[in-house]
Amino acid sequence: MIVLNNFPIKTDSLGDKKVETIMIPSNKREAPVVSPPKPDDNGHKIPLGKDIAFLQKQHEAMLKGLHQEIESLKKINKDLQYRLVMCTCSAGYSDDNLPKNKTNENSLKQEISILREDLENERKKNARLMQQLEELQVSQNPVRG
Repeated sequence: MIVLNNFPIKTDSLGDKKVETIMIPSNKREAPVVSPPKPDDNGHKIPLGKDIAFLQKQHEAMLKGLHQEIESLKKINKDLQYRLVMCTCSAGYSDDNLPKNKTNENSLKQEISILREDLENERKKNARLMQQLEELQVSQNPVRG
């Protein structure tokens, strides 16, 4: 909390400056605290018009601070989105490529299935040929005994 003692708010018709104590929040999450109006030198309260003008200035300062914070958050958001995109791209993921990758994956799975069937058929064929070869060898070389 920042405290401003004797903060000038207005100059009266005689040229005397009116001052007030103001507390400004040190971070943007606190609301500003304004001390109540004090009576002037004659014991009269400051007219409401001066209070309204003071509050308008405080409101303007608060809005300016909030707009600065919004701009800062926009910049941080933009930086974080950039980092997210860069991480996603470096990992090889892209929303545009997802359907293409899924189609490619399905065709590769289909090709693997076909190749497995072909391999099994070739193994069976190889086993039959080996059996025929053994039968031929046995028929050509009768057992002598």
